[in-house]
Amino acid sequence: YYCMWAGVAVQYKTTDDTPRVIFYAKYLDWILTAPLIVVVLALVANAKAPVMVALVGNALLFVLCMLVGATLVAPYKYMWWV
Repeated sequence: YYCMWAGVAVQYKTTDDTPRVIFYAKYLDWILTAPLIVVVLALVANAKAPVMVALVGNALLFVLCMLVGATLVAPYKYMWWV
């Protein structure tokens, strides 16, 4: 979050109809931490390895879809957040 405050890995999209700021550091953080959290919860629940792999894959897919949705303009971005 220091990167977001300092302006590192930030893209200002002002040329579109809906100006917005995209913080890539946030998505990098989520790509690293979301699978770790899912694995820890799966280990606590004593889940099997194929279940953990599926959960990690879904966590990564979730974050990547949010990133794609953040880079697109409306109404296309809402499809990636559903």
